[in-house]
Amino acid sequence: MTLVVGPNGAGKTRMLASMIKTVLESDGGGRKRTDHSDTLVVYYSPVPCNSALPNRTDRFINLQNGMYPKRAHKEPNLNVLKNLAPDFGVKADVLVRFFATNDVFKEVHSLLLGRSKPVADTLSPQLREAIGHFDEKRVASEQSRRALGIIAHIGSAASAAEDEARVALSNAIEQFLKSLMGNGYRRNILAASYTIDKHNKSTDFIRWLLQKHGVKFSKPAGKLTAAQSSYAQATDELTKIGTVLGDKDLTKSEYVLNEAQVTAIAELNHKKYSSIFLDGLSSGGTSLLTQFTSIEESIKQKISTGGTFKHLLLLIDEGDIFLHTAWQQKYVDYLNRFVERIHRDWFQNIQLVLTTHSPVLMSDFPRDCIVRLDVKMDSTDDPLNDTPINLRDRDDKALSFGAPLSSIINTTGEAGTMGAFALQHIEGVLASLQAGEPVAQYHIDIIDDPLVKKYISNLQSGRG
Repeated sequence: MTLVVGPNGAGKTRMLASMIKTVLESDGGGRKRTDHSDTLVVYYSPVPCNSALPNRTDRFINLQNGMYPKRAHKEPNLNVLKNLAPDFGVKADVLVRFFATNDVFKEVHSLLLGRSKPVADTLSPQLREAIGHFDEKRVASEQSRRALGIIAHIGSAASAAEDEARVALSNAIEQFLKSLMGNGYRRNILAASYTIDKHNKSTDFIRWLLQKHGVKFSKPAGKLTAAQSSYAQATDELTKIGTVLGDKDLTKSEYVLNEAQVTAIAELNHKKYSSIFLDGLSSGGTSLLTQFTSIEESIKQKISTGGTFKHLLLLIDEGDIFLHTAWQQKYVDYLNRFVERIHRDWFQNIQLVLTTHSPVLMSDFPRDCIVRLDVKMDSTDDPLNDTPINLRDRDDKALSFGAPLSSIINTTGEAGTMGAFALQHIEGVLASLQAGEPVAQYHIDIIDDPLVKKYISNLQSGRG
């Protein structure tokens, strides 16, 4: 492991970009060129970087957060979550949420109001009444629109009445379908929604489905062999999923899962009807889960699709940025074990390079493993020839491994040990006392550095 540190603008990310370019261009051609053709390069950053990185290739995986938004919708890797839990105390409920079924109700609504309406006697009195009421309000609303114009009509009483009638009709449709389908209502609607998504004759399918449950039409639906087969298969699969959840009729839209249910549902291909997500995971926990899931799954996918790599260059650009201090203290230890597992499973050797601003991470790296960049450096474009000054070349003044954080901040981090506002306050108190001006005791008491406070007290009493 190598840790790269330095102030903003020193070129930490540019150095990583240069390393990526150097490795990708070093394919063994020529007498002096090193062959890295069997090296996989993975770059991870929790935020998009401004440095130009090479395009994704067979040997380079770019995992900048935000570049590939579809990845954000992937189901969580529960094995990674399980590995994180002992070290970081990451806790979250695992939920399965079934997809919305609005498309089914839209199709039923269209059928009830279209030319090929169902035979009225096969509908419930409540539904017939809701249909008539909506038709009445819809006609009145159309007359209002023509009289007032579209803009004025939007806020009119007629428009509001139509909206209310539409909601009432939707509720009546839902109650009617529940009465038709009984206990299996929710499961059947989910199966119908899946079928509509897979077949283009959605209206004909909904007509067939209503016929199946006793609704008659003057023009019955014809055979829809493929759609009917999909619906039957979906109903069967959803019943099995419901059995795992302890609710074969799937009366709820989401369920909290235990570990056994997660495993069982995954085997039933639930992704056709639902998604699994985490509830109650903090932003720090989400950051860790996203980071290690992205790295592990991208490498696994690359290997599984025929990639043959002996070596891995893993670059993590400020991977600790969303972590509390206590989690930063555990980050390097966990990362070390994570890399050991990746090494054991897939690679002969791994070179890991991190960047950070955190003195906590610096305290976990020996000086020999830290590279410190300086804003005064001429270049970080060629990491092989323009190697930044290592800490050992700075008169051993920089401290890191196991050192007090204040010392690390001051030497390795090259920064002061307090904020500028607090420093200005203390300097102002000292200046006032030295000028013989009174200082409110509160302005002294809020200073928590015991040495500074003692010096000020001595100065205040005339002993300074």
